[in-house]
Amino acid sequence: MSGLWGAEYWQADGVDLEGWRWLVESVEDRIPARVGSNIAIPGRRGSRWQEKRLSEGGFVMTLFVTNLDADGDAAATAGERLAQAAENLDALVALVASVKGREVTWTRRRSTGPSAVETLTGLGEVVAEIPVVRFKTGEHRLTLEVVMADPCWYGDEVTEEVVKGTPLVVTMPGSAPVEAMTVTFAGPLTNPVLTNTVYAPDLILQYTGTIGEGDSVVLDVGEFTALAGSTSVIDKITHSGSARWMELVPGTQTLTLTADAGTGTATLAYQPPYLI
Repeated sequence: MSGLWGAEYWQADGVDLEGWRWLVESVEDRIPARVGSNIAIPGRRGSRWQEKRLSEGGFVMTLFVTNLDADGDAAATAGERLAQAAENLDALVALVASVKGREVTWTRRRSTGPSAVETLTGLGEVVAEIPVVRFKTGEHRLTLEVVMADPCWYGDEVTEEVVKGTPLVVTMPGSAPVEAMTVTFAGPLTNPVLTNTVYAPDLILQYTGTIGEGDSVVLDVGEFTALAGSTSVIDKITHSGSARWMELVPGTQTLTLTADAGTGTATLAYQPPYLI
């Protein structure tokens, strides 16, 4: 892919959408809206601001179906080319039918430099009707409207380790806040507190209890679970600053780990979310 900066290569449910028989002609990304409303308070003018959430997302993809065979060759006669185009269309329609109406993984790989490739994945489903344009030369154009219940695309997993007493500056590369992550408190730690100072007030996540050396407590922020081994310890979790236990925002922020005793760590693992 070197030399093709900005080019994108797509897959749907593990099937390559770029090749001689068909290719992605264009993609119209749709940045999701914010949904929710402010709170009306009787006796007060106006309303009280309330944080809004991202709505569903998605994209519109146009696929061009050629009259070439799998090796990129065109048949000698017009009739053979028309037959090949019809075969290509049937194969693509079968692929689309296999993913239509169910949520599948869509993958987009794009060049970000001479030897740098970024891979993003998202879940989406084709639910609307699919227009098909037929050309006299046998080629076809299909338009797919893909709806993403979770509007974000996700990059490769990133881990950040915060050592007790040593602030860590984290640069989150995505374009939407991280809401799904795991936070692992590794002992020895007593009453550990993880703080992100990016907001005012700070985002604070605390475990009340002692974690021995060699032991850990794993918090799934997206699923609101906390486990010490296989035992739930959610009753020992408190947080403040947001409805979510913890959050990372696009750009830089400072994380700190404090505790009443111990020399352990807090490790965050997440996939950076992107809106496009």
